[in-house]
Amino acid sequence: MGLNRRHHRVHVVAVVLVLMLRMHSGIAFGISKETAHCLTKTSFNHANQRRSKDNDIMVCTESSSSSSLSLSSLSTTMENQDDSNSKSNSRQKISPWSEERRRYYDRSDSEDQQDRHYYLCVITETNACDSMENVEQTIRTLERALGTFNTHSIDLISIRVKPPLLSDGVISDQFQERIIHLATQIMTMKAKHQSHPLYNDYKVVINDALNLQAAMEAKIDGIHVKEKDAKQIPYIRSTLYQHLGKEIIVGTSAHSITSAVTNYQLYKPNYMFVGTCFLTQSHPEKNSCDLEGPTLPGLVKKAIRKETDGAHPIIFAIGGIESENCHHPVGYGSDGVAVIRSVMQASDPALAVKFMKEGMKTSIRSSIKNIQQD
Repeated sequence: MGLNRRHHRVHVVAVVLVLMLRMHSGIAFGISKETAHCLTKTSFNHANQRRSKDNDIMVCTESSSSSSLSLSSLSTTMENQDDSNSKSNSRQKISPWSEERRRYYDRSDSEDQQDRHYYLCVITETNACDSMENVEQTIRTLERALGTFNTHSIDLISIRVKPPLLSDGVISDQFQERIIHLATQIMTMKAKHQSHPLYNDYKVVINDALNLQAAMEAKIDGIHVKEKDAKQIPYIRSTLYQHLGKEIIVGTSAHSITSAVTNYQLYKPNYMFVGTCFLTQSHPEKNSCDLEGPTLPGLVKKAIRKETDGAHPIIFAIGGIESENCHHPVGYGSDGVAVIRSVMQASDPALAVKFMKEGMKTSIRSSIKNIQQD
């Protein structure tokens, strides 16, 4: 009986060794590198649970031949193999919105810039709730952009709509229903993503305090308020927290260093949209001379950190951002970018997200060098 049990353990260890050897090639029995890594850890943990108390040696036998393998040696090899991935895996499982992860990305070690997380916000088009057809189209586009588990790590979805107001200044019931439906469907989508073991966390907000009721009904993550309405942030945060009983994020916009610093000191928004960086259809009234430019987001972040001993909201550069130019504001110090049409009107939204993320990451070093030369 004892020998049979050891034979069971032999099989487990054999699988572990094969997976270990093939993990880096990413072709372990036709599965991905990440899946091979997970299977290896699972097999090793299972073997650990079944081994005997003396824990000295596991006998590995194939057919009728036998050989011995030190469990401690296997354990050391596995731990060394896992160690290189454990740091990145643990960071993946920590929300990019957590203070722990943000402190990690705020470190000043320039050699680790490639390892940083560059934030991406996808904003819906303003006509997303003008009709149920638009609502459904928006949902389908976001589904494609997010993939199975937020594959390419979108960090924020901002539902930006412009509801037509009735004569008494309130939103019509029909429009309100469409907003709630859109927000609810996105949160349902998020709940499905959260069940995936490789889920990358993201937040969902809706613009304007006018949509506070919709935010509460859809159990959304937060609200984005206009720059001129930043004083509403404490009330919005308190109201949503009391109603939903969960952590709430509130963001605002900034078009100048002074406004950004003042609003952060007074109201502590979780994030800011800072721009306008480039020419954009969202602000057709602005020509190239009116733009705040791609340097402003980094300057805002630097000014806020100076006034708050390093604390700052997540800074999203906004305005005319595309995969071809997204590295510019990031190179000047922005935490990431916010986009609308680059994703929402893309023929392949998931690929657009991937290119945007890669654009920020792969171009960062050249941008830093250019800034240093300037």
